[in-house]
Amino acid sequence: MVHGDGGEVLAKAPDASFDLVVLDAERPAYVAYWPHLRRVLAPYGLVAVDNAVSHRAQLAAFDELVRRDGASVVQVHGVGDGLFTAVRRA
Repeated sequence: MVHGDGGEVLAKAPDASFDLVVLDAERPAYVAYWPHLRRVLAPYGLVAVDNAVSHRAQLAAFDELVRRDGASVVQVHGVGDGLFTAVRRA
C-alpha cells in the first residue's frame, strides 16, 4: 500500500504498477491525475472514487474525461454516497 500526495505518487510510479488506486483527495485535481492513472494502472486495474453521487458536480469533469478517453470501463454505483469505478481495459 502506498500513501502520499496523489500527484507525486502517481508521477513517480512505474508503468502498470497498480491494480487498485483509491482516490481521496481534492476532487478538482483528479483531472490532472488521469494521464498518470492511465499509465500506472495494470490491465484490468481499478480506480475507485467515493462520494460520486453526493459530489457529482465536483467529479463531472473527471467522469467525462475518463469516459471520453475510452481506456476504461466506467460505472457509477449507487451504493452509499456513490462509488465511481473505472477499470482499465487490457
